[in-house]
Amino acid sequence: MEMLNPGILWGILAISAPIIIHFWHQKKGKVIDWAAMRWLLEIENSQSKGFRLKELFLLFLRCLLILLLVLMLGKPFFQSLKHANTSKTIHLVQANKQITENFKFEIEKALKNGEKCLWISPNNIPLMALSPMPNYPVADGKAIQKSIQLVENQLSNATIHLYFLNTQALKNIPKIYSSTQVSLHNIEDKQKKRLSFFETSDKKYIYRDSEGKLSSQLKPPPIGMRKHRGDFRVLIETSNQEEKEIIRLALRAISSTYGMAFSIEENGLNKEKWDIVFKNGGIIGKKSPEILYFLSNFIEYRHDFEENTVVFRKSILPSDYPFVFEGKLPEFLLEKILNHFEMNDFGAEKSISNSELKGLFATETLSGRFNQAWITDVLLLLFIVVLSLERWLSIQKNL
Repeated sequence: MEMLNPGILWGILAISAPIIIHFWHQKKGKVIDWAAMRWLLEIENSQSKGFRLKELFLLFLRCLLILLLVLMLGKPFFQSLKHANTSKTIHLVQANKQITENFKFEIEKALKNGEKCLWISPNNIPLMALSPMPNYPVADGKAIQKSIQLVENQLSNATIHLYFLNTQALKNIPKIYSSTQVSLHNIEDKQKKRLSFFETSDKKYIYRDSEGKLSSQLKPPPIGMRKHRGDFRVLIETSNQEEKEIIRLALRAISSTYGMAFSIEENGLNKEKWDIVFKNGGIIGKKSPEILYFLSNFIEYRHDFEENTVVFRKSILPSDYPFVFEGKLPEFLLEKILNHFEMNDFGAEKSISNSELKGLFATETLSGRFNQAWITDVLLLLFIVVLSLERWLSIQKNL
């Protein structure tokens, strides 16, 4: 058994508190003889024996309460045998010429020493040689998180060395989690990229500047890739009129701020022409990977939805979601739209500061890695039972 918070085990020392209190109350008082003492001696001895035994049991319960509380706070887990491998060193490398040239010595040394080297890719393809360079998707925050999780699903206590370009694309997720400390080897991206952009109907171009801010310009970027042209065709298919109006207002706010035009309809007869679909409930039939879906009031919630599907268990209303009440729905929808149309590139001019980079990576157990919450539940149940028994005995003995 291991602990997620092993430092809390120092709290076991608190067990000494009820023991000290117990012996303090057991201090011998001053004996005062009086005339009828000899008639009460036999009764006193028999009562003293029973009192002391029950009080020792009560002391045991109080010590057990402290122990159970410390264990609950320590969050124990049992690591399965398949994860009980010895510690190994894994090198995760972004498939980029700048990375392989800059860290050539480190990667070749790892290969020579027989350490496992993997490309940061959807399935963590083994890195056997630095050339030829494979063509894998950009190693953004989501790709790195997935690669780390794939490693940790197979190996426990693996030492991970991560080689990647320091770009704003890393911030497309709030945090990158790992169960162990990750050694970061990164460089700034010096190569100019093709910037993704939207082209509006009135010949304006929407893309991110060097600071990562979305803006509308009269000219396209020098090296650009168009992701969408014209109005975004939006279907709002929901029977809740309040929800429908809130979605319209959110899209209108995006349009007025960034110049993105939305053509909104409420009739879903032509299912092939939509870019974005808001629907109350599920989708009947096969979903198109080209369409971004927002499904509200979806009771049968699952965790395996496609990346082009955003699910709300309730209606998109201020009364159901605090971020809608706070007016953050336009920002939320814009982020999902940009992600879906792959508008997360920032160019090569701006990298993440060292403090931001360290804050982006967090050491924490990944979701589902040690899915043993039942241990804490059992400890909590035992704690409640022991506490109830201790209180009952204390009331009975008036202690």
